[in-house]
Order: sequence, then structure tokens, then C-alpha cells
Amino acid sequence: MKKLLIIICLLLLSGCTKLPEVGGGATNIIADNLKLKVSKDKILESRNINWKVKNLDGSFKNKGLIKSYDYITDKKVDGKFIFHGKFSGRKIVEEKGNEITEFNYGCDEFYKDVNGDIYEIEHGATTTIEAFNEQTKITLLNKIKQFFGRKALATDYYSSGGNGWVGGYNSVSPWATLRAANGNYAVAAPTEDWVIDIYTTGSGNITNIIRGLFSADTSGAGTITAASLNVYVTNHTNTFPETSYLRIATGTLGNTASISEADYQNNVNNNTAVATDVETVGGLTNSQYNSIPLTNLEAINKTGFTVLVLKSKFDADNSPPTLTNSARQDIQIRFSGYTGTNYDPYLSVTYTLPSTALPDDGPIIFN
Repeated sequence: MKKLLIIICLLLLSGCTKLPEVGGGATNIIADNLKLKVSKDKILESRNINWKVKNLDGSFKNKGLIKSYDYITDKKVDGKFIFHGKFSGRKIVEEKGNEITEFNYGCDEFYKDVNGDIYEIEHGATTTIEAFNEQTKITLLNKIKQFFGRKALATDYYSSGGNGWVGGYNSVSPWATLRAANGNYAVAAPTEDWVIDIYTTGSGNITNIIRGLFSADTSGAGTITAASLNVYVTNHTNTFPETSYLRIATGTLGNTASISEADYQNNVNNNTAVATDVETVGGLTNSQYNSIPLTNLEAINKTGFTVLVLKSKFDADNSPPTLTNSARQDIQIRFSGYTGTNYDPYLSVTYTLPSTALPDDGPIIFN
């Protein structure tokens, strides 16, 4: 087996792209009506089903099993959708303020790629089991790539109790005092949307500072190649004369299962950005998930919980906005307190694991 692998590698390195045939055989020819609608990497699910043919008398005859599969089409679509990870079966048809009207398809009908483009999903294409297996089999060249390469995996990590917001409130307080004070309220897994808030009633004082927190168990990830925090935004506002931004930094939680008032002060000095700051007004869109790529992948804890704090850039930089007039910067997102995970914040992580070497007794298929 090892000798064969060395010979093949030499052939590839010398520019030989046609691999030798085994036993003088040739690649199976697939009839046009049995060919897959797309390349095998776009197939989502497949299953064996009964092939039933209707007779002239109205009865049905079972002609055996065939293969049914779902796949991602090349039909790009526009519009707003509610995604869970990369898939959606819910389209937003109307928005009025914070209220949305959606159409629920009952199953996943749309797929979003890494560029944010959305494509239709087609269900129930069919072919024979033999033709399906022939077109989706692992070729020798694929096995060589797996042997020398690494397998990419993508996982969405949802939070449980360790997400929500903490705040410091005082009707009249100097900026430095309230920013570094003990928190006086904490809401874990809330059903009230919020994540950051900087509010002043004027007169040079600050009234409210809110910081958001997210945590998820990300242990087990290999070599991380990309990551993004995905939050469902319901509203965002900035009435300060200065442009405001959302800052994401590595956070601290006393208990990853919940949050407490102490987590407000615990995160006062957690300010180093792990993602590009996002402009409050120009960088966020209401009534949909907003994906924020992380630029510092070291923020992902591969042996435990990843904790992120979301705060105003004013707060993170300890640089207050103009406080002489009543004004507010706030961003409202949904947390895990809502039923299901359709609106929950989640961390999407792409990572690679070392591929497994070819088994000595494994099947080899030449194409």
C-alpha cells in the first residue's frame, strides 16, 4: 500500500494527472437522466425511498428502491430571512418597527454561503442508488488529498444561561464613577432585547451603562481558521453627535451558566477588540442576524468556554461622548430566553482536524 502511494505521488508531482486503471476496467458511464443535478459537495441529504409507479387501473406498483436527495441550487434569491446557522425556512415578508411578519415554509428552503449569498434548496431529486453511489464515491485522488490535507469542520455554538446583559445605573453620576462602579442589575437569558446602552439626561453626567455578555462551550475545536459572532438585532440607535460603535472583547464570567451584577465591574477592563468595531447605525441591520467576523481567533477557547463582552466603544476606550444634552446609544439583540434557538446569539467556528492516514486494507477507487 505504501509503495502504491509513493508511486502515485511521484506521478502527480511529475505532472501526470491521469491515474492508471485497475484491472483494465474503465470508469462507469452514467446515463444523462441519472446524473446528479449538482456536484456532490452541494448535496445536503439523501435517503432511499420506494419507487412507486401508477398503473392504468389506478393501483400502484412498487418497482424497488431509488435514491432521493436534497441539494443547493444555483438559483440566487433576494430578501430577508431568519437563519439558523446557514439554513432558513422562514422569510420576512413585512416589517413594522420591531414587529415582523414572516412566512414559514416548514422546512429549510434557503442556504447562505460564506459570502452571504442566498440560494434556493431543491428537495426530492431522484436517481438510482447505483448511480448515486457511483457519483458520490471517494476517488483515489480525493483520498490522497485527505491524506495530505486537513478536514474543515464548521460548528455553531449556542449559549445557554451565560448570556444576557449587566448594567450600572444612577440617575446622576460622573462618567468615571459609573463606568467603574459595581453593577446594580443583571439579566441572564432575557426575553427583553438589549446588549449595550449609553444614556445621559444631560448636564455632563451619565445615567446608564449596559454591557452584553455571551458564553459558549467551544472545547474540542482543532486549528481554527475562521469565527464569527452572530446576533439577531431588533433595534439600534445613536443620538450622540459622535459616531458610536459596538466593541467585542474577550470577557469574564464568574459562572458560565449565568451572569451576575459582579460581572459588570469584572468586565470594565476587558476592552481589547477581537473583531473590527461595528458602527451602530451604519453597520447593523434590524430584524435579521448580523454576522461579525472575529479578527483575533485566539479569543476562542478550545479547552472550555469562550466568553465575549459586547460594549460601547465609548465605554471600552473610556472616552465619553458629549454628555451636555440628553442622548443615547443603544443596540438591542435577542438572547436565549426566547423559546427555541431561532433568534439566539451563536458563535460560528470553522476549524480543521488532522486527516486520518489511508488504511492498508481500505478500498481504492480509480477515476
